[in-house]
Amino acid sequence: MDLQQRIANRGTVTARLTSLTDRDIRALLDGVPSRMGIGGATQTVAIAGRPVFVKTIRLSDREVDAGPGDTRNLFNLPHWYHYGVGEGSTGFNAWREVAAHEMADDWVTHGHNPGFPMLYHWRIVKDPAPYEIAEQDITRAVTFWQDSPQIEHRLRALAASATLIALFIEHVPITLSSWLPRQLTTNTQLIDAVVTKAAEQLFAAATHLRSRGVVHFDTHLDNVMTTGEDVILSDFGLLAADVFQLDSDERNMLTTNTDHDVAYCAAALTNAILGEVIEFTDARARNDWVRACARTGDTPGIPGSLVSMIRRLAPTAAVANDFYWQLHEGNVGTPFPSEALAATINDMQFG
Repeated sequence: MDLQQRIANRGTVTARLTSLTDRDIRALLDGVPSRMGIGGATQTVAIAGRPVFVKTIRLSDREVDAGPGDTRNLFNLPHWYHYGVGEGSTGFNAWREVAAHEMADDWVTHGHNPGFPMLYHWRIVKDPAPYEIAEQDITRAVTFWQDSPQIEHRLRALAASATLIALFIEHVPITLSSWLPRQLTTNTQLIDAVVTKAAEQLFAAATHLRSRGVVHFDTHLDNVMTTGEDVILSDFGLLAADVFQLDSDERNMLTTNTDHDVAYCAAALTNAILGEVIEFTDARARNDWVRACARTGDTPGIPGSLVSMIRRLAPTAAVANDFYWQLHEGNVGTPFPSEALAATINDMQFG
């Protein structure tokens, strides 16, 4: 995507959205179907003849009262809720996601890094329909998250919410999770070059975040978009930044998790590639394979064109996989393996 064209599109779409009344915005959102997720609802609308991605995020009364720009941990949530494993995480404060998009938009428009979506507009809107969340869903989530009363409080506050933030974001059509398998099966002659280019762009975005004191915490490939040529890292619902109003536990976690996103990207790419080219009985078998590759360099079952990349990624992916395995098992207090990852990332030669 040409950056100047992206910026020009932003100007056109932003001007049109700014001109709409709150009632117009509500009618726009009501006119197209949406998909629900733990982080909010998503949909695609047409503005000034261009597709625009919309994410609507619930605002608890506490966030409404705090207002735009407040990035505190308003519910005193435990720092490990950032990882979003198991039953998922609703994030810490919706205003953080707005702030993150504003930061990313600034990085793109000022030429610092093109690997993020631009934010065209945001608007507070009322939700005319009650938000339905089953009691058993709350119970299951709280149980996974160590029976945290703070997490239960946040979930119930969101369930009672009647206010949304609508984020109007640059539309990028394809997730890397759907694009990558097609490349692995149809682009076999150039697969090393194609996948390497995508990986380099993804790691460039992750290392840019690291240089800015930001940890995304959720860089799985469903949150990575692509045009087929360019890679865009999106969805900032779990993101934390050192410019936010962090409590001491969060600030310590941010420091410890400096290499989190680069490591997560390495694991996500490795796991996705292996899942397409090798039939594993389960994730445990795949992780065993990655660990063995990291130790010996052996790559049984991997096409020759991908061997070099997998060997580069495997040591970091092995450490990240083992860490996230513990988290998914419910061991949410597992220490982040910062020293082990610092060593493997230094040898990975990506970013």
